[in-house]
Amino acid sequence: QKQVSDKMNGRKYAHHTGAPVPKLLWSGKDMNQLPELHDLPSRVVIKPSAGWSANNVFCLVNGVNVLDDEEYEKSKILEELKNDEFLSNRTPVFMVEEMLLPEAGRESDGLPRDYKFYCYGEQIALVHVVLRKSLIDQHNNIHHYLDCDLKSIPHRVMKSRPVPKEPFPMPDCWDDMLEDVRNLGRSLGCFMRIDMFATDKGPVFGEFTPTPEGGKGYTEWADKYLATFWKGLEGDD
Repeated sequence: QKQVSDKMNGRKYAHHTGAPVPKLLWSGKDMNQLPELHDLPSRVVIKPSAGWSANNVFCLVNGVNVLDDEEYEKSKILEELKNDEFLSNRTPVFMVEEMLLPEAGRESDGLPRDYKFYCYGEQIALVHVVLRKSLIDQHNNIHHYLDCDLKSIPHRVMKSRPVPKEPFPMPDCWDDMLEDVRNLGRSLGCFMRIDMFATDKGPVFGEFTPTPEGGKGYTEWADKYLATFWKGLEGDD
């Protein structure tokens, strides 16, 4: 679990298992070797291989991070990464990937929706769907929660996130996404949150997360619900 939670190792594992992964444009441990932005495509994602949520992730369109609406140059990105306390004690690989596009007809979303599958082997217990709009105002981000039958959960899963009233927008690539997730879960044979994106190219792998949310913030109902799926030491014995 620890090995594949590294984003670089995770994408290698997913690719080896047959899941589509974003195109990797550059990677390296020395962030000073990061290419200048004008030498990269106009839409890129820059991130370290270690971290959680959208921390230290730069989703750039013509140099503007769509998550905070700030304009960036290489020097500004390096300054933020060097000053980050979490990264100061680590030596991650830094990555530049293509920025994925949402499914056709959902261009107004800006970024593809992120589908976070709570998997016990190939069994899916919970799907957390995020449409990420902002790092600054977290209330702008839209969250949906689905159960193991892929129906909306009427209960609150996270203490700080209410269940939205609008219906869940089922992606066109749903069946292919489920197949990829179940193949990955079966291959891992343990508990793992498997993140996928619904894109104009179909489902694309995001990352593996062995400890979602750091185990914090769940309601008592959600803790009990997820616990019913756990078997053995690693969750899928």
